[in-house]
Amino acid sequence: MKSLIAGIVVAGACAVASADEGEILEIELRLVGGLRAADAPADAPENPSLLVDLTRTGDRWQRVWAVSSHSRKMQFLTGCVTTADVSKQRVVLDILLGGRTIRRVHVDLKHEAGTELNGTYRVASQSGTIEGTADGRIKPPRPPLPPGFEPVKPGERPRILFRRSQVPVLKEKSATPLGRVLFEKMGDEKAGDSIGAGVKYQLTGRREFADQARALATLQMAGQAGRYSHRTAWGRRPKQLAVAYDLCYDAWPSRWDY
Repeated sequence: MKSLIAGIVVAGACAVASADEGEILEIELRLVGGLRAADAPADAPENPSLLVDLTRTGDRWQRVWAVSSHSRKMQFLTGCVTTADVSKQRVVLDILLGGRTIRRVHVDLKHEAGTELNGTYRVASQSGTIEGTADGRIKPPRPPLPPGFEPVKPGERPRILFRRSQVPVLKEKSATPLGRVLFEKMGDEKAGDSIGAGVKYQLTGRREFADQARALATLQMAGQAGRYSHRTAWGRRPKQLAVAYDLCYDAWPSRWDY
């Protein structure tokens, strides 16, 4: 319940106007010891840092993603930028992060060597306020989109592995000697390859492959397909389901009783 309330508070504070097209600014930050307890020493080596990714498109800041630097005690946080002052000399941000605890983050950084940032942070939460050093960088600009590129339209499927406009080229490739070999290997039932069966459906339009993808996805949800360890299953099973759903969207029923 606390996590839900925190999420609602953050969502309300992050509500902004629709996005404007424009230049994309991407920033990476590291708040050293930013997830430590308020009464913990700042220089303790076991204190996890808070790694933050920020993106601004035109005049709008996108959702903020943050994660703990401790890979074995992973903690993900999301939130938004509430105020920002970005210039050639400084980057000053106020960020609201939700999760088990609402955190109000203030960072004040200076440009050091080109894109490098160094400065300080302050994190305030119900448990208290902590301060420390912060560093980061402004990422290099993204390369321009290729000529003729069209953004994904609402409701367009498929759109994860490839888009519908790319299917004709993929059909040509599947007719080559290598393509025919790969086509036969896709949809392996022992591996629970629902994605491969979904690709076959897109290349041929044959409903039997969409049905096969659905059957394999059902086994994936029941934990009866795929040679996964307990650790890797958490990522691989959802991937199989999500991509197969995207590939077979127009062939699978809207209501799925399994």
